[in-house]
Amino acid sequence: MNIKVSSISTSCLDYYKDKPKNIDLIRIKIFIDNKEYIDGKDITPSYCSKLLKENYKIVIKTSQPSLGDLITYFKDLFKKGYKKVFIPTLSPKLSGTYNTVVQAKKILQREVKKFEIIPYDTNTISFSEGYFAIEAERLFSNGFSVEKVIKHLDWLKKNNTIFFIVNSLDRLIFSGRLNQTKGFFGRLFRIKPILQLNENCDINIISKKIQLESAFSFIIKKIKDYIEGVNKKNFLIYLLYVLYEDKIKDSFKKSLEKEFQINNILEIPVSSSILAHLGNNVIGVGIIKF
Repeated sequence: MNIKVSSISTSCLDYYKDKPKNIDLIRIKIFIDNKEYIDGKDITPSYCSKLLKENYKIVIKTSQPSLGDLITYFKDLFKKGYKKVFIPTLSPKLSGTYNTVVQAKKILQREVKKFEIIPYDTNTISFSEGYFAIEAERLFSNGFSVEKVIKHLDWLKKNNTIFFIVNSLDRLIFSGRLNQTKGFFGRLFRIKPILQLNENCDINIISKKIQLESAFSFIIKKIKDYIEGVNKKNFLIYLLYVLYEDKIKDSFKKSLEKEFQINNILEIPVSSSILAHLGNNVIGVGIIKF
């Protein structure tokens, strides 16, 4: 099947060493003090973190790929001989990227009738989003039809979640990713809010802890509940982070590896386009059941 799998840079696949070479990345635009950067191309998470560390109030905005850029990219794929492109995107609740892909599809349907654009809403973000692209590429490479790939991804969509701790809720609230009422107590007492991105891509505060160790223990318990009854060969756990002290991050990683009897848990830094809405000092765990 002559089909291309393309992912969005919010998938964090730039930082996954085993990323399939055939997967293209469609990149989010980042604006810092009105200067434009391309996510993962001319700005890195470490540089973005550095800017935030120097000035926490710095204005960072993100924008989905332009309609024109997408149309040009899709036309180039058609010229290369591809008949279809499959694009697992982050949730429309978090970005307008999915809707822009749909717009491009409608326009190109009139111009290039022999080329099919298939957007797929993963209902998630970060490496969890990237995993959908990895699975789609694997299945298409093995001759699976679009219908069977979507059926598999629909199952994954209902069987993944992310737990994470942020140092501050301010950027999540400012960007509209978290309701201000939900974030009120986390801001008021300056405690460690623990959040969950659920299967509907809703971000909810599920607990608040004063001590980081207590927050880590709470997350481990939530993971246990989430994977209860699942064989350890049938789930993936990865660590996501933004500018976290190595000693603390490594300690949490070792606790996860010991608790779930897993060696070398994946560590995936979040992309600059996600970091812009989270701020520094973020750590979390993504869980995918298969």
